[in-house]
Amino acid sequence: MRMSNEIKNISVALNKVIAEVKDVNKNSEGFGYKYVTLDEVLKTIRPLLAKNGLSLIQSQEIDREAGFVAVKTLLTHISGEWIETSAEAPITELKGMNSYQSIGAGITYLRRYAISSLFAISSEEDTDAAEKYPSPKPQKQTQKPQPQAQADEKSLEALGIELVEKDGFVKAQEKVKGAIYQNREILKQLGFKFSKEKKVWYKKLETQKN
Repeated sequence: MRMSNEIKNISVALNKVIAEVKDVNKNSEGFGYKYVTLDEVLKTIRPLLAKNGLSLIQSQEIDREAGFVAVKTLLTHISGEWIETSAEAPITELKGMNSYQSIGAGITYLRRYAISSLFAISSEEDTDAAEKYPSPKPQKQTQKPQPQAQADEKSLEALGIELVEKDGFVKAQEKVKGAIYQNREILKQLGFKFSKEKKVWYKKLETQKN
């Protein structure tokens, strides 16, 4: 989360919105439970935002190479104060949907989840994406990857990542979809950097010993 240097005015306005919006009714049902849809959340909070001098902006980023979708939510106040949150999830191919529909479902889920969290709206267990867009299961590993000291390049293969050497660099490529996203912290620990221009994780090839 990021915010402006001062948040006194926006905090007061946000508290007023939360006080009025807390009883949003869950307006849809599926898989045996009820939930609040994104449309209903937006419909409910828009007049409250305007009433309290607030504006809400959401933007999304889709990175197929890195394997994730991300949504940034910016709440601004007429005083100039602001609060920004971000949320991201792995790109997952959903059953019965093409890639564009799957990504759209993920963005819808992140938008609803981010707004609900910001305004303390109880809207969990959403079939927008909770069932259709679950977080990918880890690649059959009983334990989480060990940080730093126990992480090495050989362990990447077991995590679904292969390393390709070319032109003095080592690039990480996925053998299993979503592997790079789930293990990006390990890549960072091993010295890899992400190039937004080339959409690839890489590092300089170490000089080979004779």
